[in-house]
Amino acid sequence: MFDLYIPEGKVIYNEFDFDLSKSIEGQEKCLLEDILQISFQNNVLLDLGWYPELYSRGRFVLQVIKDYDWEKALYKIEFKELSLISENIKKATNFIRLNCK
Repeated sequence: MFDLYIPEGKVIYNEFDFDLSKSIEGQEKCLLEDILQISFQNNVLLDLGWYPELYSRGRFVLQVIKDYDWEKALYKIEFKELSLISENIKKATNFIRLNCK
């Protein structure tokens, strides 16, 4: 996987199976709508998925969800590069620390 330490979160779903040394192309089997989900206090989730699933021309969607309200993400960012996963998860985690107490 990648180096990521989030002491206040609990990984509840992890299908992260990318080879970070390679490009997205050739790793289509890893491009799932449900890749990673981390639970936080106050019924907050950090969710990472790929849309559209299994299609290399898609994008990652990283969201912070409260009370399972998937229609109104508190935080949402979309990106294509594998190299941005760790950085964007850290940004979302900081958002949670500052806004979801």
